[in-house]
Amino acid sequence: MTNLVATVTKKGSVSIYDDMGERMYGLELGDPVRAVATEGMEDPMIAFAMDSGTVHIYNVTLWDMDRVVAGKRPKPVRTVDEEGKEVVRKISAPENATSRGHAIVLQQLSNFTPANLDEVRDMAFYGHRVLGKTLLLGTTKGELVQFFKNGTLARGIELPMGIGAMKRQGTLLAATQGQDVVFVSLSRLSMLDLKCHSPRSPVTSLVFDALNSGMMFAATEDDGVLYFHTKHKDPSGGTSCRLVERMLGTGGSSEGGDISVGSLKGYFISAQNDRIMVYNTSDVRAGEKTDYGGGFDVCDEGATSSLMGVSKPSHHRKQQPGLVTVFCQYPKRSEVHLLKSELPFFIVETDIMWLRTPIMIIGVLMVVGFQFWSRTKKGKKPSFEEFEKSMRGGGKGGKGGMGGMGGREDMDEVLKRFR
Repeated sequence: MTNLVATVTKKGSVSIYDDMGERMYGLELGDPVRAVATEGMEDPMIAFAMDSGTVHIYNVTLWDMDRVVAGKRPKPVRTVDEEGKEVVRKISAPENATSRGHAIVLQQLSNFTPANLDEVRDMAFYGHRVLGKTLLLGTTKGELVQFFKNGTLARGIELPMGIGAMKRQGTLLAATQGQDVVFVSLSRLSMLDLKCHSPRSPVTSLVFDALNSGMMFAATEDDGVLYFHTKHKDPSGGTSCRLVERMLGTGGSSEGGDISVGSLKGYFISAQNDRIMVYNTSDVRAGEKTDYGGGFDVCDEGATSSLMGVSKPSHHRKQQPGLVTVFCQYPKRSEVHLLKSELPFFIVETDIMWLRTPIMIIGVLMVVGFQFWSRTKKGKKPSFEEFEKSMRGGGKGGKGGMGGMGGREDMDEVLKRFR
């Protein structure tokens, strides 16, 4: 399995690379791209919103040699041979595979232009339990519209202000509106009575903590990164959004350059100018301050860096390495750096193995006790001899008195067969 990195130029040229930087696929959209959305789960997809208003949705299939490791396998082709017999031919892997045997295929699912919609600012995929895989579009007028993957309109709502950026966490969608962050329940597509507020500057990008969904980090234009606790319990019993801290390590517009944010399990990452900042959130509970872990340079001096994405390819129980993609913009050129995260994340596991023996003993005693005391139903008080007889399998019910298990007499018969 490999991670995929997609780059899009101003003219609409799309290139997809593997995690070793080898180009796997190219696509010409013919128009500048305004927003991109990706879905990398069992049914990976990618969508592009163009300046012209058109939206393209593609299904992504990843091959490893002759095996499909992600996406839907192409359906077999049914043909008829010269004798008139039906022949079923399986679709083989593409020939343009990388040196490691990986190949990718993009199949267009829909190409549509939403009617009566303003400029699309951001998009996000969402798998509804009834509607299936859908695409959410947020516009500059505050319209949040949900489309099926075939381009058919599903439903939509209007938010109080224009949408700047969106980030989905499960069935919850956070959307920036100036200095506020509002929340929408995607299961009902309704706005929640919950709002986070930036006191000084508009919010430009968002990310939820990968370890604790109640922690949200918001990058601003002039006030660095703000850390919010979105599930703060009020004295009245309600839920509110509380500003926990302003993370000064990332600076603000005084240092120049926009801030982009990302999250790995146990860590928060931000990028600005030519520097990456890392915060350790492994032991931080929602509502507590984070621990600044340090920073390092990725791009050369004079560049503007931004996080293109943070992925978590491994599902190991104790350590969670990931891939951090950093985009470096220079005056006359640009670079993409793929960084493998070696940040360790250890899960504190509770050892309950010692409970196995007591639970087994209690279970045996309950079975024996039930068989022993069930004989009191006839009004006869059981004796210890009957209890011993039931343990050997010769009590009430004949052979196998203990829950149908064979007694000592049965075992003697079995052993004779093997002698």
